[in-house]
Amino acid sequence: VFLAINRFAGSAVTRLLPLAAKAFKVAAILLHAATDLAEMLFTAAGAIFRSLGPGGLGLILGLGGVFVLLVIFGARRFLSQGEAP
Repeated sequence: VFLAINRFAGSAVTRLLPLAAKAFKVAAILLHAATDLAEMLFTAAGAIFRSLGPGGLGLILGLGGVFVLLVIFGARRFLSQGEAP
């Protein structure tokens, strides 16, 4: 019985180990690509914010806040349309 279990475990490991190594390599490549993309996005956002200056940044934050409030209260009104007053 132990010999059969040992053979089964050995064959399972010899089949799964190369697959696990390839999956790990693909995951490492995807993680590297994702970190490069995030770095590029943060660099671009920093350049845009520097070029806008404080006034432009304040305007964008203010308009974004108004948009968020409209979305929240608009969604609340839309969701409460079916309810009785």
